[in-house]
Amino acid sequence: MFRRAVPAPDSLLPIFDRPDIVQGVFPQFASYLPVSQRARQQIIDSEDIQIALCELDEALKKDSSRAIVKGLGLPDNAGDNMASFLDAITPQPTVAGTGD
Repeated sequence: MFRRAVPAPDSLLPIFDRPDIVQGVFPQFASYLPVSQRARQQIIDSEDIQIALCELDEALKKDSSRAIVKGLGLPDNAGDNMASFLDAITPQPTVAGTGD
């Protein structure tokens, strides 16, 4: 039996919007890309992804996570914990009416 990873399943959906992240962190799932919303949910609910997330969570708790984060081109604080990692890979909403 495996222990369920800390993040809520819905918080993992943005990972699959970033093929670079999937390839870098979960290469075993890269061949599934692109995937439908339904397929994403099936992957997220699978035991394989839960095990991989537990491994990522453990890696983020160690100093070695800095190399993972740097290799993915994420900000340094993305290696602080799973929440920071997910925040770093989730696209931020843009404010309407700015930048033009």
